Amino acid sequence: MAKRTRTADQVPHLYDDLDTFLRLSATNDELMPDSLRDRLHVPTGLEDAVRAAVEAGKAVAITGTAGSGKSHLLRTAVSAAPDYTCIPDLTVEPEADWNKFFNRPKKIIVAGNEGAFLVGQKNGVKGFDKIIASLHAIQAGDDARPGHEIMIIDAAGFDAAGQRVIGTMLGLPVLLDFMNARRGELAATAWRMMESAAVRERVAKLVETASAHADTEGFTFRQLWQCVADMMVGNETDEPWFVRLFNGVNEVSHRIARVFSPSALALPHVGNRMWHADLERLEPLFVPEAVPVLRRLLAAAAREADSEKRLVLFRSLRLLAGFGLQNSPLDSMLRAGTELWSSITRGESRPLLQAINRYFAFGLIDFGDDLELWVQHDTERRHLKPPVQISLGSALASDFTLAKSIAICNPPDGVTAPKGGRRLLRHLQSNAVLHVTKDLADGLVRIRSHRMHDRQDIEYDWRLTAFFEKVATAAARPDRLHVANFDFSARTGRIMKWQITDRIQKVGG
Repeated sequence: MAKRTRTADQVPHLYDDLDTFLRLSATNDELMPDSLRDRLHVPTGLEDAVRAAVEAGKAVAITGTAGSGKSHLLRTAVSAAPDYTCIPDLTVEPEADWNKFFNRPKKIIVAGNEGAFLVGQKNGVKGFDKIIASLHAIQAGDDARPGHEIMIIDAAGFDAAGQRVIGTMLGLPVLLDFMNARRGELAATAWRMMESAAVRERVAKLVETASAHADTEGFTFRQLWQCVADMMVGNETDEPWFVRLFNGVNEVSHRIARVFSPSALALPHVGNRMWHADLERLEPLFVPEAVPVLRRLLAAAAREADSEKRLVLFRSLRLLAGFGLQNSPLDSMLRAGTELWSSITRGESRPLLQAINRYFAFGLIDFGDDLELWVQHDTERRHLKPPVQISLGSALASDFTLAKSIAICNPPDGVTAPKGGRRLLRHLQSNAVLHVTKDLADGLVRIRSHRMHDRQDIEYDWRLTAFFEKVATAAARPDRLHVANFDFSARTGRIMKWQITDRIQKVGG
């Protein structure tokens, strides 16, 4: 592919601004130079909601952590409605003034972290109780506040990874122009792969997989920009972006490394051809945008006499193949997962309930779909979990649903609220919510250990038990008692059932 030429407005100072921005340790919208703002803009749908809100005269509250995009949304609101009062950071305003914000018929948009709004709620600031109630509702996947006069945006809860935002970032023309002008020939040639939608989609899917794996919030826009920055200018060598993606010092790269190993990429036929630099047979297998860097790396590997350096080049070629093959095994690896996780992503709650039942029974007792609400009797000082569990009751499978969190509450008519990044198991009667992540799903499939030194199991036990306790407020059965008894050595278990009236009577087991 021919190298792109610079347009008249792509002057050196623009690249200086971009280089400075990418090298900032806190890369975010607030520090983005005005010369780059339009060129680096990535639409999310939240901007349209803000514009619609100000057109409807709604007050707007934006919550979120640093780097989640609050400043960008504030700037959108100001440009759309200059007559609005704009509060960029609630925490720097005198608390004595907070009561004025939502206590008058004045157009206003306020941004701050959730903690500041919680302080206002605690201190009785007018309007803050509704903001917190609405915020917590959408974080739990409940959009039940229609017609409220304040629109709330949970910027931190927006699913940037699930919306494949980084794929849009990587395709921005100004980034390719910068790489051509300021980076080495290998790095610039490799970046031209970003002109391929298939390549950008693979990177975005990998980031989405890393985001879904851990019990944390999804990636912020700041974290995504830090990842892009590492891919472009992370160190001063001429490494291609697909190598830097895995060895960057940013949070996205760290979490990718925890869920995906490049060595697991199976290339049985292509790998042998790459080792022997068989360019003629390899070229037709790659997307056109990847062929120039394939040629460069193969030529370098063929010339290299040092076996260690040649091995390094071969590892780079493997990564290139993962992203650049027309039919890449990376696609099936990213789609792969346990059967349980696949059912969760489809929104099916019953397989998850069955897995939780099996997990708490150590895989030794089979239950149906209804969720048993087990109470544990263990402490950190034990070496083994006790062989007895007591159930507070069971909750009907039909009373549970799998949902996703929501990024906006109370949007104007005609605006569809984007989904957030959390997958949630909700019990409708008690409003109990369990945050379901891929690591939890994988842990359920592995089956629970009865040894207390398994720290991951302890963490899962705590999350599930807290969920059980809240479900039990609506589903506990005072007239019946189930007791599970386990023999960990024999790998057996049984249930004893008791009926409780004026006396306790054993009715089974």
